Parts: sequence; C-alpha cells; structure tokens
Amino acid sequence: MLSKTFTLLFYLKKRSNYLGGKLPIYMRCTTNRSRFELAVKRDCEPEKWNSASGRVAGTVNGCDAFGFVGRTIYGAAREVSHAHAAQSLNGDV
Repeated sequence: MLSKTFTLLFYLKKRSNYLGGKLPIYMRCTTNRSRFELAVKRDCEPEKWNSASGRVAGTVNGCDAFGFVGRTIYGAAREVSHAHAAQSLNGDV
C-alpha cells in the first residue's frame, strides 16, 4: 500500500532547563500515523523563528542557509518515504 500521508514539520525544541539563547531545530516526520523526530544540527534564536511556516524568518544572517537545508532535508525525507512505500508494495519490508 502506498503512503497516504506524509508530513514534515520543523520546530524549535525547548528543554526544561532553558534559560535563554538559541534553541535546537528539530524535524518531525509523520507517515501513515507513525512518526519520528530528529535534530537537524542547526539552532535558532526563538525570536527569529516563524512557527507558522516552520522556518527562520527573514533573509539575512543564515536564514537563507537554513531554508536551503530545510528544503534539502524535506526532499530527502520524501524520497525515503516513497522508497519505503515501494518496498512495502513488493513485500520487502
């Protein structure tokens, strides 16, 4: 069965001992109600993060760089999702 759902969300993860400064950026991937999350090895000031779009707001000081990384990660995750769905069809998984 091919994957019916695929979502990718980037968000800042605040720890319980957070006092200030940059927060790590995490990615949550959901496919057919199963999900996983991982750190993307980038960080951001909470004031510069746009929660609605799941990315850094603006176009300077690394904002464009994370946009490129985010699009690259999204493309790779989508390819993995399609490959997994194809293997499921063939009974290889």
